[in-house]
Amino acid sequence: VILPSSAVSIAGEGGVVWVALASGGLAEVGQPAPLFMPSSLTLSAPSGASPVVGSPTTLTATVSTPGTVTFYDGSTAISGCTGLSATTTVTCAWSPTTVGARSLSATLTPSNAAYSRSTSPALTLSVAPESTSVTPSFPAGSVASGRVSLPATGSVPGTLTFSSGGSFIPGCVGLAAPQGSATCATSLGAGTHQVTVALAPYSANDAPSSATQRVKVVPRLLSGSVPFARGSSTLDATGRQALARLVRVIAADGYTRVHLVGLGDGGGSTTLARDRAATVAAALRHDLSGVSVSLGSPPRPSAGSRVDVIASL
Repeated sequence: VILPSSAVSIAGEGGVVWVALASGGLAEVGQPAPLFMPSSLTLSAPSGASPVVGSPTTLTATVSTPGTVTFYDGSTAISGCTGLSATTTVTCAWSPTTVGARSLSATLTPSNAAYSRSTSPALTLSVAPESTSVTPSFPAGSVASGRVSLPATGSVPGTLTFSSGGSFIPGCVGLAAPQGSATCATSLGAGTHQVTVALAPYSANDAPSSATQRVKVVPRLLSGSVPFARGSSTLDATGRQALARLVRVIAADGYTRVHLVGLGDGGGSTTLARDRAATVAAALRHDLSGVSVSLGSPPRPSAGSRVDVIASL
């Protein structure tokens, strides 16, 4: 307390300091600050703790004097961990809701008013995303080559990407799965395929995941024929209808190769057989983009007026 130069005496009452002035008056010169004994607390987590979103991690506060403790994630009090009574230690089950580095602390309010309130040093922990899973539900057993549906379900919303043999399956990359499920519709050739489904969650708080399932595909052949009028290599209405039906099946089932065998009339005309096969080949190449069309060499003449169509993968 700094006294006025005219002070002649000093007295205290109720914690307030008064001085008598030479002029006969009194002056209040201050109130001493109360004195507190210091308190302290420390905050700790289990050694090697790796918190995960949504999973509880135990935080422990150790106090120097009994009181109540409140735990904080940043500046926000942790739910269920406020005003906890502590004699020497008290714990808090902290379930983080977001990934990344989190700054944690605790405050102590001593039961004995003679002790000061204190705050722990910050404890920084890195929170990892919550684990997820993806479940393929591919056809059991063997499936015929051609169009195959490969459904899968993720445990959280996200996108699903399908790959086989280390390569992405065309048309099956980043399929939206807001409800968790998506289906890859693709063409697979004969053989055993190890198909992997990768889940990329929409939320950064969820970790990516993947799963692999085997798909066994057996060969499938499509056989059909396109009729011609006797002695003609031009498609009539009946022939065009038959060809259109074959085109729809070949396209829908994902066949990639077509082999044609031209049949002549009963007279066994090789030229007519070749011309008919060429007519069908031209129509197929026009209607089926990306499908390889080949002709038998030489076309084998036989009884009947048609071109045999054999589709495969």
